[in-house]
Amino acid sequence: VAGSNNTYWGYPATGYLGDSLVVEDLDGDGRDDIVAGGSSTVFVVYSKSSRHTGSQDISSIADATFGGLVGSVLVGRLTVGDFNGDSRTDLVVGGLHSYIFYGKSTGLPLSGTSDAGGSSAEFVMPSSSSTSLYVGVAAVDLNDDGFDDIAFATPENALGFVFYGSSTKLTGMVDYANADIHFNFGGNDYAPWFVTRLDANNDGVDDLMMGIHNMTGSTAAGPVYTAGGAAVINGSATNPPQGAVTPASGNGLKFMGQLQNHGWGGCGAGG
Repeated sequence: VAGSNNTYWGYPATGYLGDSLVVEDLDGDGRDDIVAGGSSTVFVVYSKSSRHTGSQDISSIADATFGGLVGSVLVGRLTVGDFNGDSRTDLVVGGLHSYIFYGKSTGLPLSGTSDAGGSSAEFVMPSSSSTSLYVGVAAVDLNDDGFDDIAFATPENALGFVFYGSSTKLTGMVDYANADIHFNFGGNDYAPWFVTRLDANNDGVDDLMMGIHNMTGSTAAGPVYTAGGAAVINGSATNPPQGAVTPASGNGLKFMGQLQNHGWGGCGAGG
């Protein structure tokens, strides 16, 4: 890119480096670091007082490499937050199996080369569900308790999950079936493609928006258009969403169909 100070390229050339990307201070030194995901591999480059210049193979300069993602063709999405309330940045990697790395009080949260065993916890799809090669993930505080919560969206099986954050770290193998909130978007009629935090009703509490993509090719499923749209789940400090939530059950779940009839996903805010 003309005018850039540095260019990172992936290994191999077909590795889709940058398909997922976050910039955040992972090691607490006041400088932002780069986390880049691609084909079954995540690279971490920590900021330093001296900077890289020119074209770089990221596999040769990465301070940490996380590979061996179970079954993943592509890493889904990366997100950062403080899920256990220790004021340190934690990293979540979305994929067929998803992983959380908690920030550390001393040393680097990720270093060297590791596989799934280097994570604090590994999220596993329920055995009864079809597998998804892409998982969207976001940090959001739905119950306004000061802990970031982890939200997942799995477009291949049209499901969503939220694990509430707490001072107790998640460890070992964590089944998505044990999530605090489950969203079922009705088979393949609704498919949550991405998740993000917002304050849709301006109450000062995080809400969760899931971008909806229609995988079946139909233009409508029930009362809403699904060629593009969004579901907004309202957070609450006094009555946070819990358990199974479906489009028919209400509980703050709002849908918007196509806007302007241009075929792209529209999104809207509802209270």
